[in-house]
Amino acid sequence: MLYTVTLNPAVDKVIEIAGILEREQNNKIKKVLYDIGGKGCHVSTVFSALGLPNIATGFIGGVNGIKLVELMEEKNIKCEFINVENTNTRECTILVDESNLGSYMVTEAGELPDNRSYNKLLEKIQRDIKKEDIVAFSGSPAAGFSAEKYCEILKTLKNTGAKIFLDARDEYLKEAINLEPFFIKPNKHEFQELIGKKLERTEDFIEEIRKLNEKIEIVAVSLGDGGSIAGIKGKGVYGFIPPKVEVLSETGCGDIFVGGVISQYYLKKDIEEIFRFATAISASKATHFLSSDFSLEQTSKYLPYVEIIKYK
Repeated sequence: MLYTVTLNPAVDKVIEIAGILEREQNNKIKKVLYDIGGKGCHVSTVFSALGLPNIATGFIGGVNGIKLVELMEEKNIKCEFINVENTNTRECTILVDESNLGSYMVTEAGELPDNRSYNKLLEKIQRDIKKEDIVAFSGSPAAGFSAEKYCEILKTLKNTGAKIFLDARDEYLKEAINLEPFFIKPNKHEFQELIGKKLERTEDFIEEIRKLNEKIEIVAVSLGDGGSIAGIKGKGVYGFIPPKVEVLSETGCGDIFVGGVISQYYLKKDIEEIFRFATAISASKATHFLSSDFSLEQTSKYLPYVEIIKYK
């Protein structure tokens, strides 16, 4: 079974602006749509689109929590979230104009789960997740959620024997590294923060990735429209460069990439196939307005145009 754990999911309110967004001007709205928000929830959309068995869990609450589950169930995602009383799942506002220069994202902080809900999640992990499962543990928790509690969840996951695919940042990523998850995917800025120094050349990234591969099986650093560099323990370091596409919204591209990696790993594809697919489906996401939207047909068309480099 595939699981996603999202500690601070969201409902995304996506606003399309007519023309170019300008300060001190009346920016008119073309349309407003609601979408699935939260890194792990985006990962779930890839699994369900491919028909893979999966369960989404984490914390939700209030009217927005109900809305989020409805949006996810529309995409055939099985939801088993912990409902936190007297809270409301956060709403994120995404502004997209006609400049094709990317989106603006404004996010609420989210609300902390109480101890009862926190313990319920730990109990669920211990009860349901098995050694043969794969878990995507994605995104940061609500502001004020301690790194200690975050690592306790990660330790509980690790104790099940399941493979952990981690997408985290800041203090949570730094602490999580010590627990040696199977996979991490920082972007280039998060990666430099993790290792504590600025990297100028591709060779510098490769050197640091190889060091982390001593503890972590797969280290993938996303480079935006430059693709990614991925180190696989015992197999070397690769570069994966996507085809050029017309970007409508980059929001969610990294999450869809992670979903692509995990889905193909689950299907027992080889490394080049895994990352070729992940790169192509992420490129497809970039051409879509909503953060959880992509096209498998489009992904198939992009596959031959993904450039793969094997670094020495």
